[in-house]
Amino acid sequence: MTSLLVENGRALESRLDFSGPWRVLKANWWKVVLFAAVVTLAAAPFILSMPPYYQSSATLLLKADANSASPIEPVYRVDTSRREYYNTQFELLKSRRVAEKVVTHLGLAELPEFNGQPNPDSWLSRIKGLWSAGHQEDASSRHQHALEYLARHLTVSPVRDTQLVSIGFESRSPELAASVANEVAQTYIDLNVEERVDANTTASHWNQSRLVEIKASLEKQEKQLGDFLARNDLLTFRGVDGLQTEELGIITNKYADARERRLAAQAEFQSIQEYGRNPAALASLPEVSNHPQMQDLRIALIKAQQELSELAKRYGPKHDRILQAEARIKALNTQSNQLMREIADGIEDRYQSSQRKEQEYLAQLDEKKREFSSLAVKKDEYNNLKNNIDKTRQLYNELFRRQEETRLNAQLHESNAILYDAASVPLLPAKPNKMLFLLMVVIMAGMVAVLVVITAGALRNTLDRLSQLVSQLGGRVLGEIPRLAALQDQSALLRVGAVNPRVGASADDLYAIMRLEPGQLQRIMITSTRAGEGKSTLAALCAASFARHERVLLVDGDLRRGSLGRQLLGQAARPGLAELLAGEADLAACLMPKEGLTLLPAGQPVSSPLALLGSPRWSELLATLAGQFDRIIVDTPALEVGKDALLLGQPLDGAIHVIQSGQLPASRVLSVLAQLRDARVAVLGTVLTQVAERDLEGAENLRFCGAPTRGAL
Repeated sequence: MTSLLVENGRALESRLDFSGPWRVLKANWWKVVLFAAVVTLAAAPFILSMPPYYQSSATLLLKADANSASPIEPVYRVDTSRREYYNTQFELLKSRRVAEKVVTHLGLAELPEFNGQPNPDSWLSRIKGLWSAGHQEDASSRHQHALEYLARHLTVSPVRDTQLVSIGFESRSPELAASVANEVAQTYIDLNVEERVDANTTASHWNQSRLVEIKASLEKQEKQLGDFLARNDLLTFRGVDGLQTEELGIITNKYADARERRLAAQAEFQSIQEYGRNPAALASLPEVSNHPQMQDLRIALIKAQQELSELAKRYGPKHDRILQAEARIKALNTQSNQLMREIADGIEDRYQSSQRKEQEYLAQLDEKKREFSSLAVKKDEYNNLKNNIDKTRQLYNELFRRQEETRLNAQLHESNAILYDAASVPLLPAKPNKMLFLLMVVIMAGMVAVLVVITAGALRNTLDRLSQLVSQLGGRVLGEIPRLAALQDQSALLRVGAVNPRVGASADDLYAIMRLEPGQLQRIMITSTRAGEGKSTLAALCAASFARHERVLLVDGDLRRGSLGRQLLGQAARPGLAELLAGEADLAACLMPKEGLTLLPAGQPVSSPLALLGSPRWSELLATLAGQFDRIIVDTPALEVGKDALLLGQPLDGAIHVIQSGQLPASRVLSVLAQLRDARVAVLGTVLTQVAERDLEGAENLRFCGAPTRGAL
């Protein structure tokens, strides 16, 4: 049961509980109201004396692309497609250069609102003027104040997802608010135009100076080229080597043709050399067989052979016509052989002639190559001079064209912005909203007061009422004892219940709870976290209440001091529990009847009672007493004093833990409850003592107070 109590208590302690702060606020609400009222009354004169400020805004359109009337590319260009372009323009609108021109053009440095001089219409300014009396600022200081004032009250706000920007200004004068906003926009436009004109002028001057230099350089380079050609006796026909290149190309082509003819003649000659002078072999060569005369002779030979064949059919071999035909065939063969020899000789002559032609063209080609090689150095020098002239002339032409374009652009004045909507004079002030300020002061003062009250209540963090025991400890709550006045006669402690009905009802309520417990709770220990929490008082009240129905033994278990016995008996210490545990006294001599119950005092004080309490005699004594009494109530020392209560409680049926209202935090109580759990002492529940009347929540106590009992514990 103790383990469950501690674990539930720790879990509930970590939960958010707003009932405590709410009770603190209910108890101290008048302090919160009083603090808020005092602060508001103190701030009211300052708020009501604040001067009004008027705000006016002008709308500026930033063009992404300048609508130039000239087709010529301008000198002053910006990349409007970059993300930083518009942010840059917003910052330029707030730049010091724009502010300088606005202050100078409108004469803002001479106005008291801008130059830092006190305002004669404001009593705060008059007090400030008295503080700084005799100090006269110079013109530069007033100008600087005007710049700072303009920067503080100027707002540049881009309109989302557009190219529009709103330029706003706050001033005590509505006319001045409109004029300053318009002047800032117009000054930005004028500066942009001025920058474009300056860029064109600067570029024009630079181009003109460079044109003069480049023209002089071009004339010098052309003179150097002319001197070079004259000195080397060169002609410029397609360059200095154009003529030689042309001749070299012609000779190269002729050499190629001669070589091709030589190769063809060589192939024919090699064929003749291979077949030798054999007529039959020569006749098979294409060069011979395709010869026109050879083809005529071959046709004639074929006809003669055909004629001989026909004649042989009719005549004998000795016939004249046969002999004539054979002679004709022989003559044709002789002519064919002679023609083949002549063709072979012609092929050989043609081959030798082609060789000579090839050699001649090769010699001419070598000679031209040598001439061309000697011209290469001069050609390189000529090309260098010519390239320099071409580049210089190209640069001169480009600069000349750009100079003319710049001159034309300088005559066109355009800006990248348009004043789309001019600022108008406002009719009503934009700020301050004095009622809103007063409301904010009330709210802030109230919040501060609430925070202070809640913080002070949270710092206490003590257990004040039964609901806190339930929410923060999570264990069983047995009841509460109202706050008692100090007793003049401590021996009358057992009669308090009869004198004070409310206290008696609380004690009877505890008796009823113990009677309704399912188990036999004969031996009960009453303890507390620290001394002075009312555990002895509760033990006496319970004993007196139980004694009306049962045989009750009240044991003073505080062997170190034994205060309960002295309070009830009103005499010096006499033999008691200490002597019984030490075996130095008889039980009958130690028991003292008192007010309908029996008291077992602590006996003589013992400096170190742990040895006595740890002996088995305590358990044996309890067993003996259990046979004589119906209820044994043991008043033990506080748990933080020592381990006496843990040793006393081990053989008992359970413990009632007493907590004084408004003294201890839940964490401290949970710590001692954990000690009981570790010592295997069952905790029957907790009782809250010394409860103030405003914190009472028990049903019996609320009935005595006449308060409604709904939600009572």
